[in-house]
Amino acid sequence: TEQLMSTEQHTPSHILPLALATAERRADVGGKAVGLQAIISAGLPVPAGFVICAEPLSRVLAGTPTGAEVAALIATGTEEALHAAQAMVAKAPLPDELRTEVLRACASRGGTGGPFAVRSSAVAEDGGDQSFAGLFVTELGVRGEGELFAAISHCLASALAPRVMAYLRRGPDAGSEAAAPGMPRIAVIVQELVEADAAGVLFTVDPVRGHDD
Repeated sequence: TEQLMSTEQHTPSHILPLALATAERRADVGGKAVGLQAIISAGLPVPAGFVICAEPLSRVLAGTPTGAEVAALIATGTEEALHAAQAMVAKAPLPDELRTEVLRACASRGGTGGPFAVRSSAVAEDGGDQSFAGLFVTELGVRGEGELFAAISHCLASALAPRVMAYLRRGPDAGSEAAAPGMPRIAVIVQELVEADAAGVLFTVDPVRGHDD
């Protein structure tokens, strides 16, 4: 069962338990979180966790000189510029209010000792037009407050990876004015890390043809 922030008192506006990351909230929680919520709703076991919504993360650099510089680097669009923008986002401090909410969410599960899996959940991820499979960052084995916040920032910065921006440019709206890439909206999931003996991927339909036979 979803135990992180199990009461209304522990559900701040910027953070949601995975059980509440419904499809209607996709613009806040991203595609991966929506998928995990669907698995939870189906009654299947999912490691407990929460999602930091995209909106507060999108404001990390808002109105700052660093934010303006990052925007200029994105507009440049070269691989070197995007790597520089990534580094700046990864080093930008998260707002104090958001840090407090993350620590409160962790406290309801016994603190920041971990280990955690910190996972990107972009709004456009696992969508009908583009999947972004394997393009964003997941950090495993995260322990302690310092590693946790560094991992969150690293996931956020992964939205500016050159491979992500190149994938965006090849999307269904490629060539249109609206397709000019900015920083993709991205949420971040924090889950308990399961010490698995084995892991794999199950396809219930042919991923290319869509056939289920």
